[in-house]
Amino acid sequence: MWVRIERVEAGRYFGKLDNDPRYIEDLKCGDDVEFEAGHVIQTDIDDPIPDPTKKYLQRCYVSHRVLNDGIRVGYLYRESPDRDDDSGWRMMAGDESEDYINDSNNLSYVSLGAVLREDASIVGLLETPAPCAFVRGEDDNQFEAVHPSEPE
Repeated sequence: MWVRIERVEAGRYFGKLDNDPRYIEDLKCGDDVEFEAGHVIQTDIDDPIPDPTKKYLQRCYVSHRVLNDGIRVGYLYRESPDRDDDSGWRMMAGDESEDYINDSNNLSYVSLGAVLREDASIVGLLETPAPCAFVRGEDDNQFEAVHPSEPE
């Protein structure tokens, strides 16, 4: 049932029913109703707290060395996105051969969040605009910027 809220008092909501319920015959559109927050399943009000994970829904290409073999990201670069849901990020362990990378069976197109589940050390780089490239430094937790056209 949908309700147009008219007021809230002491944690209780008061409003008018905005549709005819299918199974409750003694209620009809326009009737006064009163309920608590626990009765709410959905609203059409924007959530005032933005979803912090939304920015990690965009997708990227990632090597299976990272995604499936548990190897940390060793080289990543960002280029102009190929499509609307593409972040432009390309991520590899850094030890893949050219033949490995050129075989599409060795790559997946997944959300940034899927890669972060495997290696969260890259999270601080994800806001960097394209074009950019990074290689994991000698200090395993630091990345160094490299020219995007340089080989890893």
